[in-house]
Amino acid sequence: MSKTLPRYSLIEVDGEDAWCVKIRVGEYADVVYKYNHVRVIEPDTQDGYATLKYNYEVLYHAELPEEKFAKNSAFETLIGDILYDLIMSFEEKQDNE
Repeated sequence: MSKTLPRYSLIEVDGEDAWCVKIRVGEYADVVYKYNHVRVIEPDTQDGYATLKYNYEVLYHAELPEEKFAKNSAFETLIGDILYDLIMSFEEKQDNE
């Protein structure tokens, strides 16, 4: 991925049954969220690009105003990039085993 992502960590949160993501630096530092449903939509054209569809829940917003998390916001772009990074890292790890 060519974009520079803020450092993030996968963390466990009490009461949650899946790993959560904590953004460590940048505009959204200390925000914690989780992906609820993630799916890959295969391309229906010849361009060959699949699309990631997901929904998420912000668990801790680090006192940022709610409009920072509005639909189609920079936050959604960022967590989409993080999701892509997580998937690619997993695939790379699988390829190396």
